[in-house]
Amino acid sequence: MTQDQPSIPVVPNAHLVLDGNGPLYDQIKRVLARNVISGHWVSGQKIPTEMELVRVFQASRMTVNRALRELVAEGVLTRIRGQAPMLPIARDNRRYWKSAP
Repeated sequence: MTQDQPSIPVVPNAHLVLDGNGPLYDQIKRVLARNVISGHWVSGQKIPTEMELVRVFQASRMTVNRALRELVAEGVLTRIRGQAPMLPIARDNRRYWKSAP
């Protein structure tokens, strides 16, 4: 990995715990949003890949993909084909997600 590429953060499992409320994709979406709000993931930083999230959440790829797609549509994440999702550069995600649980 080069110095120009941020490393994928090592996030303790405590920060990736589902709450059991609602559809699984929505729970995953909320967990990812909480990591943005709390500052565990910062602007421009790559987050775990789709397949890493599949393993962590023991969910199907399509379930994780839906959560990621919705976060991209809402402007919380950006995606480039073949790369891990990442937070947009210079976006104040905590302000954007102030209403997230």
